[in-house]
Amino acid sequence: MVYDVIIIGGGPGGCQAAADAADAGLTVALVEEKRLGGTCLNEGCIPAKTLLYSSGLLHKAKEAASYGIVADNPQIRPKSVVERKNTIVSQLQKGLTAKLRHKKIDIFYETAIVKTVEKEIQVSLCNKSCICGRHLILASGSRTFIPDIKGLEEALEEGFAMDSRKFLDNTTLYKKVIVIGCGIIGIEFASFLASIGTEVILLDNRKEILEEMDEDVKNILVRSLQMKGIKFRLGVKVLKVDAGKKSALIQDEEEEELLCDEIIVCAGRIPNLDAIEDANTGIRTQNGAIITDDFGRTNKERVYAVGDVNGRIMLAHTAYAEAGAAVQHILGNRQAVEYHLIPKVIYSNPEAAWVGITEKEYENKKSEYDIKVCSMKYSGRFMIENQKEQGICKLISEKKSGRIRGGFLVGDGAAEIIIVIENMIKDKKTISDIRQMIFPHPSIGEVIRECAYME
Repeated sequence: MVYDVIIIGGGPGGCQAAADAADAGLTVALVEEKRLGGTCLNEGCIPAKTLLYSSGLLHKAKEAASYGIVADNPQIRPKSVVERKNTIVSQLQKGLTAKLRHKKIDIFYETAIVKTVEKEIQVSLCNKSCICGRHLILASGSRTFIPDIKGLEEALEEGFAMDSRKFLDNTTLYKKVIVIGCGIIGIEFASFLASIGTEVILLDNRKEILEEMDEDVKNILVRSLQMKGIKFRLGVKVLKVDAGKKSALIQDEEEEELLCDEIIVCAGRIPNLDAIEDANTGIRTQNGAIITDDFGRTNKERVYAVGDVNGRIMLAHTAYAEAGAAVQHILGNRQAVEYHLIPKVIYSNPEAAWVGITEKEYENKKSEYDIKVCSMKYSGRFMIENQKEQGICKLISEKKSGRIRGGFLVGDGAAEIIIVIENMIKDKKTISDIRQMIFPHPSIGEVIRECAYME
């Protein structure tokens, strides 16, 4: 049998592409080495957010007296949290499998190696069989990057250090933890730990973190996390990890040894290119990622790459969008991914979310723009639900037309309402348009309308 589409990788991008292609009447083969759902479902987005939700409830419980509730000595039970996480992952995985089976998609739980991408796509499987297709979508995801630090490999083997995947199954409560990496994952893990009472030190060799986030809004997020006890040490180099001494040696202005109970490595992710590395496919890569255009196309005709494997924006919802664009292109339609409209979210406590252009980017373009900023406390519902939390809404618009070009939020609910600003940018809405919109009251989302009225 020659499939219309062969997809390598059963993560968000691969599963979305498979479902879209099947819905369009194409025959589909989906090859997944481990479990459907990929990193996002099994060891990333869903597990991490499950842990963060539990820690958020604990944080609220500790402040219960501020809401007129008596909740003496609330505690977290890590084993129960992990068990709940595993149950949720299992249920979602079963649902995903059933959905794809219902769509008559052939699923192969095998390791795939691309054999040829010329006249006919050929993919060999570890069971020595070979499947053929007319189009290929590479959606093989990414893996944890482990930095080259003296002693780190031994520390990982001995359990003094752990990567993000192992951390999500951890049931030990630590007094003091060092997190290496101040990206989104590192900040989320630090937020979880701080909320359950762990002392956290975040280390990063960069002096500037979250560079794509608006500077003013980022500073508010960082200050809020610092108030919860998280210590940021930026611009430092980790020289050595010592499992025996339970320490990390860092280089700041001078060398300093930091003692801790555990080290969590969150230094980023790198694309999985195993499916094409052993074959002379001619698929072009750059900096360890497959090069694609805005339709997901590689340099090879009928070959696409979606999700983390192309290294563009390593988020699950980016993979969904790229998968849709790739399948549409196979069907003969041109539906480019609008990368500037992809929202980013940090599910920390508090949440942060942003989309569109930053103030710094506007300054670099030397274009005229307008800034409107207001506290999340302009939302009555935010005040009701957040006794002590701070938050901010910031809108960036074109000076002349008033068109919304960027939006940034810090505060509970940010992840849920950022899509409102995304759609405003997409639909070319203006500040005047926002003022005429009718938001439900009270809602956290109406802070956007309040922001539009700020001078």
